[in-house]
Amino acid sequence: MKFDDILGREDNPSYDVPSDLLCHMRDDTRFYRQMYYPTMAKCQDCYNNGDSNKALEIILPMVNQGVNDYIKKFDIAGNPEDLITMDERKGLAEQIYEEEVDGFKQGEY
Repeated sequence: MKFDDILGREDNPSYDVPSDLLCHMRDDTRFYRQMYYPTMAKCQDCYNNGDSNKALEIILPMVNQGVNDYIKKFDIAGNPEDLITMDERKGLAEQIYEEEVDGFKQGEY
């Protein structure tokens, strides 16, 4: 994040919002405990039942909540849809699943 981003001098952030959002969701202790880990536990259940398609439906609401939490925590002005599009959110949900699937295979959650 650049100094201009903090001051709100630019219309679009100069950083990769989906990557920054993912870091926030994994690194913010409260969000991780309340949303990320329980969501991954549900995905683990879906994986064990052979229903990996449903896992993405479970992850997307967590991503949406993560956007709201991210905006609130960092006091970002503007519309959440302008910060990260629905396509980017879906892409992030797929990325999370792909990165976590090895953990599901090992029963990590």
